[in-house]
Amino acid sequence: LEHAAQTSPPGGGASGERSTSPREPSNPRSGSRPRDTPQEEVGRLLDSLRTAGSAAEARVLRRLLSLAASIDGATALWSHRERWGALEAPLSRRLSGVDGAAPDVAVLAAAQLWAALLRWPEARRCSASLLLRHRLDASLLAAIEPSRLRKLSSASRGGASSGRLLRAVSIAVYAPFGEGGEEEEEALVALQQALHEAGLVKTLLRALAEASPHDREVSVSLLARLVLGSRHFLRQLLCDGQCGDQGGDGRCGLTAAAAAACLDPRCSAASLVNALLLLCHAARAAGSRRDVAGAAAAACLTGPGATTSAASASPPDGDWTGMLLRARLPQCLTPLLRHDELAVRSKACTLVGTLCRLSSAFYEPVRAAGLPPLVAACGTHEVSSLRRAGAFALAEG
Repeated sequence: LEHAAQTSPPGGGASGERSTSPREPSNPRSGSRPRDTPQEEVGRLLDSLRTAGSAAEARVLRRLLSLAASIDGATALWSHRERWGALEAPLSRRLSGVDGAAPDVAVLAAAQLWAALLRWPEARRCSASLLLRHRLDASLLAAIEPSRLRKLSSASRGGASSGRLLRAVSIAVYAPFGEGGEEEEEALVALQQALHEAGLVKTLLRALAEASPHDREVSVSLLARLVLGSRHFLRQLLCDGQCGDQGGDGRCGLTAAAAAACLDPRCSAASLVNALLLLCHAARAAGSRRDVAGAAAAACLTGPGATTSAASASPPDGDWTGMLLRARLPQCLTPLLRHDELAVRSKACTLVGTLCRLSSAFYEPVRAAGLPPLVAACGTHEVSSLRRAGAFALAEG
């Protein structure tokens, strides 16, 4: 035993001295290089995107997306922001039809990666500039065209990919407008102009029906933020397809299908409240626009030297009240007036009252949808805010 202790000392040394350095693990693969740091791996992956094929491109994007989920990976990606131009190709090339027009896993991964990048605090503060610099205002909206979403949905299990794509695009576009968003007012205005010219509101409205209810929340929040803050986006919401607005491409804004998607009772309560706020604002705007148009028509007919017809005095935006009627909003409100959340019921009552105040043409659709008894129940509720909203709807209807 004494001989064994002398010849085989602890630590595995050959001379009887204890080794003070850790034993290197054996590596059966000769020639393997040390593992990359996040900085090195991100740089290598961004370089590989320029020459990667379709399958490899999707793998690289998914790896970058997984890196973006960690602080070290996101920091490394931010440090390589001057090379983010490599991330444009998966969207611009495929969506232009060079490498297949239908969205695939690479397009989905690219949109999700941009959404993750633009949520990083440093990137969020200049997110409008980044969206414009990389021409994402057009390529991201092209990715959520309904025909492309349908193709992606049919190719994915359960159709979930189309909803994830819409959610990722909405997150990326929303970043400049949210808390901690773009700091440069000039860049923010330029982005709003670009999104308006690209027909953002109409694209989002048409895309909502292609996504599941839980994937619509960010899109509806984005719509509410833009429409409540800008009359230009409001005009796109209520455009009848023939309006003189930019983006007047023959497509309507608020259709019955879009309204049903926004007011789907399976959506979250937050999403429903945003949608109801958006529609109340639209109805009030339609009422004030009608009043202004009526005053202008009266001035044309009765003012000194009046020669202009009343029709020519109307704004060239189409019939906003008619758009709201054709959206069949009362039919969507029946389940919302029974919703568990008081805020949803309250905003639904407010929308009923606002529509009835806008035009008596809503009286019959409201009665046909069976709304008066539901509104009356809200008008006698113990919670004062819901009671006031119900009383308002009853007074107007």
